[in-house]
Amino acid sequence: MNKKIYTITNDTKVISKIIEIILIPQLDNLARKSVLVLELPSAQNYYPDLTFKDVHGNLFAVDIKSSFYDNNKKVNGLTLGSYWGYFRNRDVKKSTDYPYNAYKCHLVIGMLYKQNITDPQKKHTASRNYKL
Repeated sequence: MNKKIYTITNDTKVISKIIEIILIPQLDNLARKSVLVLELPSAQNYYPDLTFKDVHGNLFAVDIKSSFYDNNKKVNGLTLGSYWGYFRNRDVKKSTDYPYNAYKCHLVIGMLYKQNITDPQKKHTASRNYKL
């Protein structure tokens, strides 16, 4: 590892994906130690982000949510589910691999981060100079 800090876009979708990339292997390790199977959704934007299945076939939904807070420590907001989709019609597979009601429980992992807005001209210099 080069131990450099690189700046990235403040696009929330990119940051959310990076958080998922970091979390999913850790959650997969936890699942294996707990004799669970971790399933990823079969399509983009399906609920939930992760499904854990135990040896009895019980399903546990895990949805990963992220948002940022500003300098006044006000959270930008989090969206929990789609009222017009799986949340309203809980026995139907709509944007899900399993019906909403098939899950024993629904968990949310919430991640809050602070955006460090810098001068775009300084980003390139900063990414070369800072080390861990």
